[in-house]
Amino acid sequence: MWAVGTAAYQVEGGWQQDGRAPSIWDTHCHKDGRATGDVASDSYNNLYRDTEALHILGVSHYRFSISWSRLFPNGTDAGASQAGYAYYRALINRLKEMGIKPVVTLYHWDLPQRLQDIYGGWVNESMVEVFEAYAKACFNLFGKDVKYWITIDNPYVVAWHGYSTGSLPPGIKGEKLLGYKAGHNLIKVGSKSGTRVTRYGLVQ
Repeated sequence: MWAVGTAAYQVEGGWQQDGRAPSIWDTHCHKDGRATGDVASDSYNNLYRDTEALHILGVSHYRFSISWSRLFPNGTDAGASQAGYAYYRALINRLKEMGIKPVVTLYHWDLPQRLQDIYGGWVNESMVEVFEAYAKACFNLFGKDVKYWITIDNPYVVAWHGYSTGSLPPGIKGEKLLGYKAGHNLIKVGSKSGTRVTRYGLVQ
């Protein structure tokens, strides 16, 4: 396997385009004049340019993440965005044409802000069921063409620096207690979505 990888917030841009809702990274980066991913490398609007770069590199696999708030702006309760679905479908189809296998990360740290506001994020056990519904919806939409799934990118960072130190979104300084609560729920996600725990994440 010769691969490269990206995360949606790092490359997609188009942060308010075609109905995409804000994520906790949007909220975090729009505070205090921080650099944002509003445009990033604008991969959302340059799919063929960027996949051609994969071709030039000669990779066999490409790891990318789905922006939860692009595919399901309301979490999952209102169905998939047609524009969001079309983008990821076009990306997967393009990779198939090029003979590159997709490796899809379901969650690369960019929880929809709506779910953070409603549930308080990963410290709430209800998020296990919410994520299960999201994962199953993605499997139904893309599972025919995607063999490799990564559920949570680096759950340690999500839990500890999101809810304990507060150095990353959602920026909650909850010390050890909230960090452990978030970590506990992230581990539960694996058993609910048919995945196994690895050092770096949860893999189906």
